[in-house]
Amino acid sequence: MNIKLMLFIIGTLFFSILFCGCFKDVSLNERFIGNWETAGGLELIFYDEESCKFLGSEGSWEIENDTIILVLRFQDGKNTMSFDYDFSDDYKTLTLSYVIGTETEYIFKKIE
Repeated sequence: MNIKLMLFIIGTLFFSILFCGCFKDVSLNERFIGNWETAGGLELIFYDEESCKFLGSEGSWEIENDTIILVLRFQDGKNTMSFDYDFSDDYKTLTLSYVIGTETEYIFKKIE
């Protein structure tokens, strides 16, 4: 076998092994984690332990069947809200929508 070809193969294998851990696949839950804000200043925070803060209240969140479920603790008790979600702009924009009578949509931008 040609020495240049052999060196090329060894070099390729070396760099493949060296960089295989650099491109981590981000889970769906990890894409939500962080601070989000609407153009009107409404803030939503997802924490990595599946807790959250929205509408001035703290609570929990989970993903179930392409829906995000927020369980918030308000002064008058718990309130569960289910939203359809969609990411865009390379996961920097999050659209949450639900239908109760008419469709309501929140468009959040990730605060970096």
